[in-house]
Amino acid sequence: MMRRRAWRSLALLAVAALGGLAVAWATWRLSLDAALGQTREDAQRHLRFVAHELTGALDKYEVVPQVLARHPALAGLLAQPTSAVRVAEVNTLLETVARDAAAAAIFLVDAQGLTLAASNWRDPQTFVGQHYAYRPYFRDALATGSGHFYARGSTTGTPGYFIAHRLGGAAAGVVVLKVSL
Repeated sequence: MMRRRAWRSLALLAVAALGGLAVAWATWRLSLDAALGQTREDAQRHLRFVAHELTGALDKYEVVPQVLARHPALAGLLAQPTSAVRVAEVNTLLETVARDAAAAAIFLVDAQGLTLAASNWRDPQTFVGQHYAYRPYFRDALATGSGHFYARGSTTGTPGYFIAHRLGGAAAGVVVLKVSL
């Protein structure tokens, strides 16, 4: 009889211990789910904030290629791409605008994708003479009027956000602004 009580007591103790473990595990799991849910919610809120800030920062650059696309010097260079005077004029213009706008680079690309002038024309890794016809921002701008793309620069290797706008008229081309992120 004593043995039976001992076994019963042991069985009750084991059931109580397993029940306690189950309650502890369920409590831990509920706490973990709540913490993960809160972390997910906080991360989404932070992501929305960062996206809003980034969009605001990039929006201020949007108008620069649009305005430059109307500048007669760019159309003049597209019409006379071998003119050293026009190349120098546009290089200087783009250099000044890029500096004033705090852009990483601004460059003019002809309809075939060849860069004719760039704000970084003095740099060893200049965009002048580079072909960018394969870049989505170029293709989109040529096809629809504007293009946007985030990528690692193929010439400099530095990542950036590219904003492109098509020039109209007889000598079509694309003006591109690169924002360093």
